[in-house]
Amino acid sequence: MRLPSSQRKMAFVVNPNSAMGAAGREWPHIRAAARERTETVRECITTGPGDASCMTREALLGGAETVVCVGGDGTLSEVVNDFMGEQSPIDPEARVGFIPIGTGCDFAKTVPIPRELDRAVGVVFGTQTRIIDLGRLQYLDHDGCHRSAYFHNVVSFGLGGRWWSG
Repeated sequence: MRLPSSQRKMAFVVNPNSAMGAAGREWPHIRAAARERTETVRECITTGPGDASCMTREALLGGAETVVCVGGDGTLSEVVNDFMGEQSPIDPEARVGFIPIGTGCDFAKTVPIPRELDRAVGVVFGTQTRIIDLGRLQYLDHDGCHRSAYFHNVVSFGLGGRWWSG
């Protein structure tokens, strides 16, 4: 039986630079709201690209049952990618939470997740979960090495989602 979300092991992966620093400014408020719901708030503050991936993997391998992304779509993409091992999730029972503080936050519009911080924190600590599709893209990088990446909302290749009629 799963523990209530307030008793789960949670890690917050925070991109303080998201939305021109808004996530960093809002993090103390989010942390306080989280601490009202659980005693242990493990915080992982990113300092550059790739940090969210490493922090997510470390949190999951360390027993986190929920990894909460605080940032935008780019940070969420890193978090989602490191939920996965080579062929399967690191922990199939683990959950991703998202507190959207980014410029676009397209995923929050798709799911939907409230942009109001208190409501978003409430969703993270709520009992409802949602299963989403996850796609896997295999490709050759610039050096000709085989790579793979996962996507949770949209995948694009340098062009936005605008359709041109001809």
